[in-house]
Amino acid sequence: IKHYIKHYIKHYIKHSASIMKLTQQEQREQREVTKGLLYDLKDALSEEEEEEVASKPKSILPKLKTDSQPDVVMGLLAPNLFMAASSSSTSSNTTATDDDELHLTSKEALSILLFLATCDPHKYLIPASRAIKTFLVTVESGTSSTSSVTTTTTIEVSDELLQLMVQQLSGINVEVSSNATQALVTSCRIQPPSTLLASRALSAMRNAWQVAWDDDTQTKSSTTTICVRCVNAMVQVACLSEAMFAAPSSSTTTATILNDCLITAMLIHSKNDPLLQMSVMDLIERMATTMPMHPSRAQWLHSSMVVQPLLDMAGGGGGSGGESNENQTPDPILGGPALCLLSTILQKTSGNNTSNNNNNNSTTNTTHFL
Repeated sequence: IKHYIKHYIKHYIKHSASIMKLTQQEQREQREVTKGLLYDLKDALSEEEEEEVASKPKSILPKLKTDSQPDVVMGLLAPNLFMAASSSSTSSNTTATDDDELHLTSKEALSILLFLATCDPHKYLIPASRAIKTFLVTVESGTSSTSSVTTTTTIEVSDELLQLMVQQLSGINVEVSSNATQALVTSCRIQPPSTLLASRALSAMRNAWQVAWDDDTQTKSSTTTICVRCVNAMVQVACLSEAMFAAPSSSTTTATILNDCLITAMLIHSKNDPLLQMSVMDLIERMATTMPMHPSRAQWLHSSMVVQPLLDMAGGGGGSGGESNENQTPDPILGGPALCLLSTILQKTSGNNTSNNNNNNSTTNTTHFL
């Protein structure tokens, strides 16, 4: 029986691979068919508000599922999601062409993606997240097998698209949330600080964190998972450059966001959840070990907001005013890791712990380590 099962599985895998493997001509033909269906879907969605054609988009969906693979569909849509307005001003009147690319405005592409992911999330959600991540990584590397992506490609992230990517951090699919994190970080790395994308992204992620943190309907495990995803993405964006860390988000700063979410809520006020506190310390360590070290980040790592809770866990925090307290003992679980983290911060930020700001209140607090 074992031999039969093994032989059957081997034959099935080989047969499936032969079916899935398409020649270049077949791939091109499938892309052309998919392009035509996506243009039809774009037209149907643009007319959807009219009652007599409300069902037209759904009538196209079965043929799209039958004739086109999800990866092909999302691979065609992804570049258009980030199309700059100046590059897509005439796309709304575009029909299927002989070239290999799809030509839609960002709004049109996003509308199609949302329609497909809503109608059949199991089929289209993961391919959509993969396609978006892959496109951004390709743009960053400056290499592609298609003509639409070159070293001079510029992207534009609309508020609607940014919100959609941030929403995926709260989803139940681990791969989708991971792809969303990488897409958010990569898009911030591609865009120059002058575009304020990092500020918008940090603000959106902070809002998503707040919604999850205040949601009493979720289980503790779900809340913790979503909040850690959000602050993980925030930390990665903040570590990209000095400008990213110093980027103001709405009426606040990156340091304030990290203080509120990462330190106050998830480290200081979560004493009954050592696993969450450990996750926070891992993220602080990432802030300390990501190189090159930037002045604003080093200053934040040396601030009393970060140092004091770690000293308290290590047993050397003293009283509220920092007085010596011989009776204070280390936390039995987190004391050792906290002490190691303090050592890492001091080692990795050496030489970067002085603020350029003349305001004495912004001078870093290296004396806390002593």
